[in-house]
Amino acid sequence: MYFDGITEMALPAACSAQGNDPRTMMLFIKNGRAVDGFQIFSQGFWTAGDNKMWAVVPRTDTSGLTIWGHAHDISTGVQKRFPMGQWHHLAVTWDGREYKFYYDGALAANGITTPFNTQGPTYLGGSNWPQGRRSDDNCAPANCWFKGQTSDFRYFNSVLSAAEIENYAHMTRSAAPSMPPGMLTAPTYQELPPSVFDGTTRKQLPTSCNALRNAPRSMLVYVNNARSIDGFHIFGQGSYGDNTMWVVAPRTDSHGLMVWAHNHDINTGAVRSFPTGQWHHLAVTWDGSHYAFYYDGVLASSGTTTAFNTVSGAWLGGSGFMQGKQTGDNCAPHLCWFKGQTSDFRYFNTALSANEVASYAAMPRTTSRL
Repeated sequence: MYFDGITEMALPAACSAQGNDPRTMMLFIKNGRAVDGFQIFSQGFWTAGDNKMWAVVPRTDTSGLTIWGHAHDISTGVQKRFPMGQWHHLAVTWDGREYKFYYDGALAANGITTPFNTQGPTYLGGSNWPQGRRSDDNCAPANCWFKGQTSDFRYFNSVLSAAEIENYAHMTRSAAPSMPPGMLTAPTYQELPPSVFDGTTRKQLPTSCNALRNAPRSMLVYVNNARSIDGFHIFGQGSYGDNTMWVVAPRTDSHGLMVWAHNHDINTGAVRSFPTGQWHHLAVTWDGSHYAFYYDGVLASSGTTTAFNTVSGAWLGGSGFMQGKQTGDNCAPHLCWFKGQTSDFRYFNTALSANEVASYAAMPRTTSRL
């Protein structure tokens, strides 16, 4: 599953441990926040008061691995890192008096504490504490909802042994898309076979890809950059002029991933690299007020901006900015048309969800012409 820091998944009643019931929670985590601290799993209501919630919160400050109980916290002081882009397994058990934390299958911390009195629903990727609902990283490590990916979540209404947890942690992590293909929004238009661009050519796309004015849209594509500068126009809509173009232009300077609209730009500041000779998946969604950039299926940046006024025309590998038509690399990162290979281009006239983007990014890349 994919989480963007502002959504959480309500789990069924079978996961709602009441009172001081024994429980075991485990999953693989791939953190997507610059801050290494988050609410990954919770039971109960924050508003119910002290001792009524049971939230698993890994932290990098002195509190370390934590169970957050609203003034009934377990702060182990044991710090285990969840760096961005790395998968790690986390497990927590509670037998009614003793807690145990496991990191990548090995016991990391344990101890005795007074009983809990958990009451209420259960969530994955967040909690009943709404202030943690943030897409940015400007919050304390204990307060943010989770942002990133999870896999192989398992819940038990009993306490697993150390050997059982070690076995689960060393099982092969599921890498299949989080949503079956039949549940995914179908593309408005797609070109799955690889295409080659030399920096002076662009591929005209059908009118179904001409999102007019401020219409919602999503663009997904695998990119294999061939320029020594890591910046290019990979997809463009509209003509060159203020607010009448919508050009996806990744950059390596402080602007980062970018929608270039000629004086109506989205400069995310989220720099993601596209080195020569490497395939990476890029996706951008727009719902009319909110944009989201994804890199290899993981949210890289999101935010809101004022409306666009895109006019007709859509291209892959270039844009309506004709000065970007260059074979050499002597141009600013956001001005060149694309040079390299693309595959699995998909366009949608709606804004895909984060889970849909992650599912498409997890599909095998098409490697030869059909």
